[in-house]
Amino acid sequence: MIKIFIVFYFFLLFLVILFYFFEPIENFDKNRFFKFKEKIQSKEIKNIYFWKTHKTGGSAFNNVLHRLAFKLKMKKIKSFQDLKVEGPKFFGQHAIHNPTIAERIFPRKNSLYITILRNPVDQFLSRMNYRPFEIEIFENYFKSFYHLPNNFTRLKSNKTNIKRFKCYMRNDMSYDLGYVECGGIYNGSKDKLIEKFNTDFDLILLNEYFDEGMILLKNLLNISYEDVVCLSVNERVTIPTKKQREMVEKILPFHVVFLLELLPVR
Repeated sequence: MIKIFIVFYFFLLFLVILFYFFEPIENFDKNRFFKFKEKIQSKEIKNIYFWKTHKTGGSAFNNVLHRLAFKLKMKKIKSFQDLKVEGPKFFGQHAIHNPTIAERIFPRKNSLYITILRNPVDQFLSRMNYRPFEIEIFENYFKSFYHLPNNFTRLKSNKTNIKRFKCYMRNDMSYDLGYVECGGIYNGSKDKLIEKFNTDFDLILLNEYFDEGMILLKNLLNISYEDVVCLSVNERVTIPTKKQREMVEKILPFHVVFLLELLPVR
């Protein structure tokens, strides 16, 4: 009797976990998914090209792809000078995306192009708090960039190389993807942006739906759950403060190309 009760208890616990953690995504279009899956699987995928954006969960996902590349005996491409590398190839690191150069090594007909994006406010706060010793510089550069009261003049004498901070201030992910210059403004429309995504990438994951993205990858490539298991790595050390979030939420959504409505938050 006790054994039956224990089994029943764990069965109920399983159902609770299942419905709590795996709630269905609203407006999920199954027909669209199967058409997308058919399109991906119609390719004879020999190469994986993962364009790694900053502070979006890319390091955790990159670990999954590195293991998969090793399993499939793909050669890792570290530089786009490696034009002579033959056989299955894998790329997964930070740089400025250039589709023309990428396609010389990763032909679209047999390569899977992937990237990952994130709510720009959360991405920026993660970037800001990644290195604790740079938080003060980062905050004051942000204030200076957007003409808010700041102490940036005093910080200019700091030995830290602050020139790179300009690229983080506006459209950081767009800069990684080669859509804007460092700290630049995107002048295209939302429709043009989505069209460019569809042209440049086969699969775009969202940090806010990371787990769902792993399941999607598993189904698309017919791999196992073991292949997509991963841990969070390379996370920020410091938790963003309420003051930081209020400051960034007040300014950033009006200056970035990745509009918040494009990136659903649970």
